[in-house]
Amino acid sequence: MYEGTERFFKSNYVINLKRNWIPALDSVEHKLKNGGAKVADVGCGHGASTILMTKAYLNSQFIGIERAREQAEKENLQNLTFEVARSTNYPGDDYDLVAFFDCFHDMGDPRGAARHVLQTLRKKRAMDARRTFCK
Repeated sequence: MYEGTERFFKSNYVINLKRNWIPALDSVEHKLKNGGAKVADVGCGHGASTILMTKAYLNSQFIGIERAREQAEKENLQNLTFEVARSTNYPGDDYDLVAFFDCFHDMGDPRGAARHVLQTLRKKRAMDARRTFCK
């Protein structure tokens, strides 16, 4: 089931992630390309979205989950690590981008996950997110 889900969603990531979704985020793409952004891909499954972003933005650091480590090693990606954690307590802070691709609706505690994102985003990003989503 997980492999089928990955195959289903991956084509959408390939088409839209770098071309449409990331450029739509104010100043995020510039930081990913040039400034070495720090990115958490929460709920990344087998890592399709994480690996695509990692290959596209080599100056940035990406964190996904354990299961995708094997694929990243095959791709020889050095700017990517995988962790096993809950969406409400994944490690790290000061992230420039935190992604939830096709998984937020399945989480047992989406409010807790959203609160944790705000706590782990770089201070300016967190303020922007609060203005956008917490009206």
